[in-house]
Amino acid sequence: MTWFRIDDGFWSHPKIVQLSDAAITLWTRSGSYSCQHLTDGHLTTHALRMVGGKARVADELVHAGLWETDNGGYRFHDWEHYQESSEVVLARRANARERQRKARAEREKKRHDAQMQSRDESRCDIPSDSDSDSRCEFSTPDPTRPDPTLKDSGTSRESSNGSNARGARLPPEWNPPDDVVRQMRDEHPHVDLRAEHAKFTDYWIAQPGAKGRKSDWTATWRNWIRRAAEHAPATNGNGHRPQQQQSKADIWTEAVIDPARAAAAASRKEIS
Repeated sequence: MTWFRIDDGFWSHPKIVQLSDAAITLWTRSGSYSCQHLTDGHLTTHALRMVGGKARVADELVHAGLWETDNGGYRFHDWEHYQESSEVVLARRANARERQRKARAEREKKRHDAQMQSRDESRCDIPSDSDSDSRCEFSTPDPTRPDPTLKDSGTSRESSNGSNARGARLPPEWNPPDDVVRQMRDEHPHVDLRAEHAKFTDYWIAQPGAKGRKSDWTATWRNWIRRAAEHAPATNGNGHRPQQQQSKADIWTEAVIDPARAAAAASRKEIS
């Protein structure tokens, strides 16, 4: 859109004060028409009728020096000194279109890049069932993003002592190492290790989400037994632990450490 420029001294200009209201109206309308259609101040007789002008009123503007006759029509006097030429207006519009085109292209590129990044991240978040060793690399690690290479069973990437760098769930068949069982039996002989182990596995398998993941299940089991020892009775009142509890604990720990010895002990108990 272009503007027909009229300064604030227009109303009192010597050429204006002598004009009739009809001439001022015609001059203003014709200027707006010329700016809209980029005629550079030229008006044909047809355009003059279109803006509601009459030849008598147009001659008044010519007599005042505001218009000039031009090839059967009229032309604003000194148009190029006060108004923009059609060449300037067209160049400005072309530059504006080019800026808009570049801006739209940049927005479209950003939108496309964001969609591609989101799609790539979505593929990285979904664990693959294939045996390929492909991995998604990120420039900035995200500690909240789950590691798709970890399995809920807790057996994947797990060390021999049941530990995992980012934690794993407790496998249902998990048992503590033999040396740890012996250590806990020696430290807390009054604790029924078999019963506490059953409580331990049932409790941790039932825990949901991140609460059910531990980086070292062996250490967790030791702490469980030590807490159980704090609440278990140490003796039966005569300075010895209960015979039944001692037998169960011994049978279970021996079964873990030496199955053959445990079978023999059970046979001797039946004979006795």
